[in-house]
Amino acid sequence: MGKLFGVRPVCRLAAPFPHNKDYPLWSSKMYNREQEAGMQLKVVITKGEDGWYVVTVPSLPGCISQGLTIKEAKKNIKEAISLWLEPDEDIVPREGARVVEVAV
Repeated sequence: MGKLFGVRPVCRLAAPFPHNKDYPLWSSKMYNREQEAGMQLKVVITKGEDGWYVVTVPSLPGCISQGLTIKEAKKNIKEAISLWLEPDEDIVPREGARVVEVAV
């Protein structure tokens, strides 16, 4: 190991258990950023005649977006989904009812 500005590095990464090729310490299959949010929704992407990609969410009626590229369309539909799922703060419950939030 070489020296960095005359100081030998003392920090080394250590695994909590010995490395075994059958049980990798990290794998891309173990971590997916899109699964981090905890909710997975299927979307339908189609290319329109005008060249734009149109994205709809069948499980969320009226949730639709578009983009010039698939990447842009996916980014835009994520925003549309979050806005579609945003709680309505103007809910006035009837007498005997209450409003609660549920995490999914």
